[in-house]
Amino acid sequence: MDKRRIRFEERFCSGCKICELVCSLCHEGECNPSLSRIKIAFFDVLRRSASVCLQCPEATCIEICPQNATFRNRDSGAISIDNTKCSSCRLCVDQCPHRGIFILRTGKIICCDLCNGDPQCVRFCPTGALSFV
Repeated sequence: MDKRRIRFEERFCSGCKICELVCSLCHEGECNPSLSRIKIAFFDVLRRSASVCLQCPEATCIEICPQNATFRNRDSGAISIDNTKCSSCRLCVDQCPHRGIFILRTGKIICCDLCNGDPQCVRFCPTGALSFV
């Protein structure tokens, strides 16, 4: 099973948020940062952080899910959410230590699924602030 994850290097991030646009386009079919599985936050002009699922080896989100909707994909090893089982209870969102699980306005719970081993946010990051390690 692949143990890779997305890594963010603040010093390289320009704040362009292309990662958010690419993610939402690939997963939800529209360029809308609120639909992205990665979020870039600004603290001030120079400081930024990224919130994205870090694919924890001991994933609390999987353990806490009462519907067994959160699971590790057997093929990619990425944490995934089956929204046909998910009751939108938000336990996974509340328990994620890295703020990497999000709830959309529709109630759908989402997290980074590593794009089946080829994360598009990493691929299109113009500054190299994101890497797949």
